[in-house]
Amino acid sequence: MGPMLLPGDVLLFNRKGFFNRIINVKTWSRFSHVEVALGPARVFASRNGDGVGFYPADLSGLALVLRPTIQVDVEKGIAWARDTNIVGQPYDLFGLLNFVHARKVGRENGRMFCSEAATRFLRRCGFDPFPRCDADTIAPRDFHVCPWFDVAWMSPDEQTRAEVI
Repeated sequence: MGPMLLPGDVLLFNRKGFFNRIINVKTWSRFSHVEVALGPARVFASRNGDGVGFYPADLSGLALVLRPTIQVDVEKGIAWARDTNIVGQPYDLFGLLNFVHARKVGRENGRMFCSEAATRFLRRCGFDPFPRCDADTIAPRDFHVCPWFDVAWMSPDEQTRAEVI
């Protein structure tokens, strides 16, 4: 049985595929993608090939579900995403692969990669997990090491990894 997703949960993925491997190598991490749950079946995300938007939850390759340790108002984030030109922005693969470039033009280029979108969304929800960091410099693995989340669910692979450590 899969995880029960609550609004504000952060989903970390370890998916297979060419671009996912590039992200793994670039960020020195097994996590290649991040999304924010809006409830049990919907997420806010920037997906490679689809861009920024609201999507049905696709839990393939899900490694961890992280639950914020403070209350998150996802309705504020949803309103922000709908009231701005955020929904529909393309995925920023180049920005993800080059954080220096992303930091320079990230807000102006009209594109967002997954962890940038998740960070900006959570900030609009009243929760800033990375208060001194530009969202353009956040990688999926940064959510895993952030102290403001508790692990709510982990895949069997992650459970095995946790037992070894």
